[in-house]
Amino acid sequence: MEKIKRKENLKHIDDFINKFSNDVNDLIKLEYNKFTMCSKKHIDLFNKLLLELFKRKKYGLDNECWKELYLRSLCFYKDYDNIGKIPIVLVTKHNEILPFYMKQQIHKTNNTFVHWDTHPDFNEVNNATKLQSLYKQYLKTKNEEYIKKAQHIVWDIGAAVTGVFLTTGQKDTIWNMPNWIPDKQTNINYFFKKNLNYISINTNDNIKSIHNLEEFTYDKNPNANQQNIYAKVQAGKLSKEGLKNMINVISKNGNKYILDIDLDYFVCNGQPINKSYVHDSFDVSSFYRSEFVDFQFKYPRDEPFENQELIKYENYLKKEIVYIDMRIKHFLKIIRYLKKRQFTPSHISICDSTNVHFNGCETCNSIGNNYVPLNLALYVHTKVIIGLHNIFNL
Repeated sequence: MEKIKRKENLKHIDDFINKFSNDVNDLIKLEYNKFTMCSKKHIDLFNKLLLELFKRKKYGLDNECWKELYLRSLCFYKDYDNIGKIPIVLVTKHNEILPFYMKQQIHKTNNTFVHWDTHPDFNEVNNATKLQSLYKQYLKTKNEEYIKKAQHIVWDIGAAVTGVFLTTGQKDTIWNMPNWIPDKQTNINYFFKKNLNYISINTNDNIKSIHNLEEFTYDKNPNANQQNIYAKVQAGKLSKEGLKNMINVISKNGNKYILDIDLDYFVCNGQPINKSYVHDSFDVSSFYRSEFVDFQFKYPRDEPFENQELIKYENYLKKEIVYIDMRIKHFLKIIRYLKKRQFTPSHISICDSTNVHFNGCETCNSIGNNYVPLNLALYVHTKVIIGLHNIFNL
């Protein structure tokens, strides 16, 4: 197996770790000073550390540094509000986009919701009949307690899209699937139907032959009102037909769309795809997903460059990151293509889908949701954000 190049000796590695730790401690001190929160000094120090990790390209050796800096980055999220002139929200759990879209009052627009994700996020919501009432009360009073109550109902990370629609009103939606999801591309009409204690997602279209539409209920009523389009598009290996379909659905409602991105579109934990997915859907892992190798040193001062487990993990990660970069490049190419044809986002939401514990984040702590690996979240997040800035900040 190929060895890691010995560009650093053990002393230099310790020096890097110690210097990195000191700078992270400075970041933490700044975080808890409300007068310097997200100050220029704070941002410059964070960017310096991030740039250093990108330059080193030692993803296995610097694994813990990437994780720690990602957790520190979350303090910036609440103050990040625009890309160009486009309102944006950054969250760790996807269902937490709900307050943003309530405050943005997206019921006033009919823009298509364009959703990039390994998952459809169309789960049903318990107690959903209360959501529209809470939204109306919020619009009337501007009291954010109604938003908190709505968010408490939409607690499921897999109900991000339905939660927003049940609260603010349904929209045409496109689920852009990565290429490890084998679902067939399809367009169906859908509508919400209010029942006694819940709201179901219904369609008049025949869905018996369409895999993975468990959320939808077949409704024989041909005269159901307010029908919208739900489209599945295989954007991971987008064909001309798929791109044409995406444009047709967006243009149905003008030249604006809501851009909703889950980072697990680019890298996702889960099970490798196999034939059983067709019969029993499960969370699928992205292609070339590198499982963490718990490399151990026999002696305290072992040379890491001679540790076979570390070498194996480093090589796995480097290969995976090549493919992640290709996916991000492909995604940005599609967004750029849409812009050239005058289709631009009215809003942007980005979700990390990471498992975050006890880091000072007020609402994102969780025992689950570990779809995006913690050590790669900041890498993917940064590349996607920079790409969007390059497209929409000109």
